[in-house]
Amino acid sequence: DVVFLMAGRMVEQKRPGDFLELARYFLAKEREPGDGKATRFWFLGDGPKLEDLRRAAESLPMSESLRFLGRRDDVERVMAGADVFVMCSVKEGFSNALLEAMASGLAIIATGVGGNAEALGEGEAGLIVPPLDPSALRRAAGRIVPDSALRRTLSEKAKHRVKAFSLETMVRSVEDLYEESAGDRGRVRGGAR
Repeated sequence: DVVFLMAGRMVEQKRPGDFLELARYFLAKEREPGDGKATRFWFLGDGPKLEDLRRAAESLPMSESLRFLGRRDDVERVMAGADVFVMCSVKEGFSNALLEAMASGLAIIATGVGGNAEALGEGEAGLIVPPLDPSALRRAAGRIVPDSALRRTLSEKAKHRVKAFSLETMVRSVEDLYEESAGDRGRVRGGAR
């Protein structure tokens, strides 16, 4: 099975309905003869859209392949059980959830909003899709589902890329900036004497 995970508040900005539509597409496809890969879809988080999503999911074929996990304190454990992290947002800052998914070694599909492209190295460490484009989301997921080598490659690149955003790396960058600035001031002062 390939387990897709969406994590965050279930609000319109995060587009959980797009994730549900992705699930609807793949679960309907699995009912077709000859399609070998099973998929699962996990919703992690709560919010005002959660009950609407649950009701809509009840009508889906194979709705047992959907899990609504609610708010959890063991996010790392949940991520360890997933394969692909999906972020459908139309607006983001620099997402901690995305960084957590990268650190967990998940293959990533994210919309190209906010800091997502920067976090993913402009698509090097994950697949970037336009926001509000369910067909692009389906195509990206369609590449990942049958291709375990692609999932592994994206996972490894995400784990490597996320190190650039560690606290240690950020502190080192600030120290380097201060040292560079101090060196420039010393040269300017030395030349003025």
